[in-house]
Amino acid sequence: MLKTLYSKIAVLITVVTTLLGLAIALSGYALMRQYHEEVTQKLNAPIADYIARQYQFSQVEDLQATLDALAALAMTVNPSVEIYLLDASGRILSHVANDNPIRRHQVELAPVEHFIARDTRQATLGRQPPLYGTDPRSMDGDKTFSATRITLPNGTPGYLYAILGGKTYDTIASDLLSSYITKIALLLLVSILLTSLVISLLSVRFITRRIGRLLSTMQGFTRNGFVAEPADPNAFLPDDEIHRLYLEYDAMASRISAQFDSLKNMDRLRKELISNVSHDLRTPVATIQAYTETVQAKRRTLDDGQLASHLSTIENSCRRLSRLIDDLFELSRLETGHIEPRREVFSILELVYDIVQEFSLCARETGVTLYTPATHRNIQVFADMQMIQRVLQNLIRNALCHCPAGGKISITLERDRHHVYVCVSDTGCGIDDKDLPYIFNRYYQSDDTPHKDRTTSGLGLSIVRGILELHQSRIGVRSQVDQGSDFFFHLPAVP
Repeated sequence: MLKTLYSKIAVLITVVTTLLGLAIALSGYALMRQYHEEVTQKLNAPIADYIARQYQFSQVEDLQATLDALAALAMTVNPSVEIYLLDASGRILSHVANDNPIRRHQVELAPVEHFIARDTRQATLGRQPPLYGTDPRSMDGDKTFSATRITLPNGTPGYLYAILGGKTYDTIASDLLSSYITKIALLLLVSILLTSLVISLLSVRFITRRIGRLLSTMQGFTRNGFVAEPADPNAFLPDDEIHRLYLEYDAMASRISAQFDSLKNMDRLRKELISNVSHDLRTPVATIQAYTETVQAKRRTLDDGQLASHLSTIENSCRRLSRLIDDLFELSRLETGHIEPRREVFSILELVYDIVQEFSLCARETGVTLYTPATHRNIQVFADMQMIQRVLQNLIRNALCHCPAGGKISITLERDRHHVYVCVSDTGCGIDDKDLPYIFNRYYQSDDTPHKDRTTSGLGLSIVRGILELHQSRIGVRSQVDQGSDFFFHLPAVP
């Protein structure tokens, strides 16, 4: 039954409001009665002393007749008063109490003494709470009273003790509970509580309805396959915790959607990678298998030149297969984030000289000229030397692949206060504008890419981009068709 947040809060508010109404009614009744008793005691506080001054009890002969006369006098002032004559120990000697039976014959004197002592300080009387004394008509109740000291006819000290709210007062008070004023007060209290309850339930409904909208938005996000749909932010106003919760959810949903898109894209790339790898692996493996079978089948009829040619083809295919596997492994490590650069200070100029020397033989064989930097300064950078070596190797290998015989490849170094700028330029076929955004994707090749070097894996530029991203750098490119290309990046300089 109580499955929704609104129903639970509604029941809780109803119960709390009901209990609060009962508490207000009971406490209001108790406080009003105490207030009335306090007013009654302060108005009638002198009544016992007034009676005592009217008659000298030490000189009267008929004590009961005197009490009856005094009671009649007191009742003209307060009809609910009850008169008691006490000895020095508080024992009741005589009384006038409208023929009501006495249940206790002893009055506790501590409140009486306190009242008499307080009554002598009239200046502070208004700031004192009401005093309650023993009610002889009740076994466990106390009433407000008035009291004074007197001298009894036998010359012993005693007290004149007057209960201000006797049985008559209790009867009248009980009748007032069912009076018109009481009914109006209760009706007014119930109306106020019901109005408060309705306002509270409407306020809770407004709040829970906003939470329900947020729940519906989240459920729609789940049903739509974690695709975030735009929602109206005004539905969650005003700017409070619920609105901020929606903003947090909206940011979370957008991020989850982006991650799902990224996962879908990664899954697509994975499938493409498997397809490309299968094709690239199949080609050298098929070549190796074919030429190996040829050598085995015709080893007796092949001359030395043919055998050397077949073995060279097998060697090149093995080299291409090995490089493809190495590049795939390295690219996988870069993309999964399981590798961190081991930065150190080294001379970028010496590294460039070593790499140029490494590719000089291949460049001469293809008729391409390699130019080293024109500077002789010892330019140092702070980076992972092996990674930067791989970057330069891939860029030069890529330039050799696209540069025709008679072409030129140059490496330039420039530095400012904070960075060293490296640029690898070639005079090759260049890159068309439509291909520039995609050249760093895995296996991307334009339609007019020359296939001069069959040992390349097609992953070199992807590896370059991954390594430079680990160094908080970016690889840039400028190119014109038939004019050549410039690949450039920067590294942190060492003073």
